[in-house]
Amino acid sequence: MSTVGGDGIEWSRRTKFPFADEWLRYLFSTFFSSGASLIAELAAPIAGRFYPQEFSEFTFDHEFNGTVNVAGESGEVGVLRVHRNDVELVWQ
Repeated sequence: MSTVGGDGIEWSRRTKFPFADEWLRYLFSTFFSSGASLIAELAAPIAGRFYPQEFSEFTFDHEFNGTVNVAGESGEVGVLRVHRNDVELVWQ
C-alpha cells in the first residue's frame, strides 16, 4: 500500500508477507520503472481489461531504495534490499 505521504510503499501488516522479494520485482517491472510492461499495454490495450483513469497520468519513472530486516517462519533472519528498483533478499 502507499505510504501516507504518497512517497513510498509499505506492508499493510494484515497478513503474512511471503515472497516479498518476488512481489516487489513484479511491482517494479509492471508499474514503477521506465521499462514497465504496463506502458506497452496502455499503448495497445487488451480488449475486456479494465484500466483505471489514474493510469493516464502515471509517470512510470519511480525509483525505490531501502532496506528491511525480515524474519522467516522458521526463525531465519535476513535483509531485503532495494537499490534503484533492483531487489535482493539475503538470508543470514
